Amino acid sequence: MLDADDWWAPEKLEKQLSLDSSPKIGLIHCLADSSKLGVPLELTFAELWQQNWIVNSSVLIRRSAFEALGGFNQAPQLISVEDYNLWMRVASAGWRIVALPEVLTFYSRGTGISSNIDRFLKASLYNMQIVGSEFGLPKDQILGKRLQIYDEFGRAALYERRIPLARSLLRTACWPSRRWLVL
Repeated sequence: MLDADDWWAPEKLEKQLSLDSSPKIGLIHCLADSSKLGVPLELTFAELWQQNWIVNSSVLIRRSAFEALGGFNQAPQLISVEDYNLWMRVASAGWRIVALPEVLTFYSRGTGISSNIDRFLKASLYNMQIVGSEFGLPKDQILGKRLQIYDEFGRAALYERRIPLARSLLRTACWPSRRWLVL
């Protein structure tokens, strides 16, 4: 998977395919120049629920895993997080997700669909809700994730100097009883 505004190191495929040691490996990703520090070498559903460690353009996915899961969920409400949704479904279906801890993907920040904070927020909330209900997660775990999303997007809005939006999102993250004020 390679987004149009990203690029791969020439040796990316060869190095990642060297990790294909088991038919239970459904997804192999590498680091991107924008990757968070401390990416686990193998990801579980619980780790992916906490955060998306995977940059879309770093992924190699086993065809049989992709087909067994029906590919990307193409719901319009998921636009900008359909990849994250797929990674969680891969993990929940029992496929292993492994990482090559080397920067082989170069990610263009601030461009594309995911740079639209309003759309990205709505898609993230929708994804959290459908994944939580699809996998029967406890309500308190879903609420915790919801508040985490408001906090992350509130901080992003603050960074972008969108002060009214930042206030609203961070207020919702801090006072869960007000969580329904911001959609």
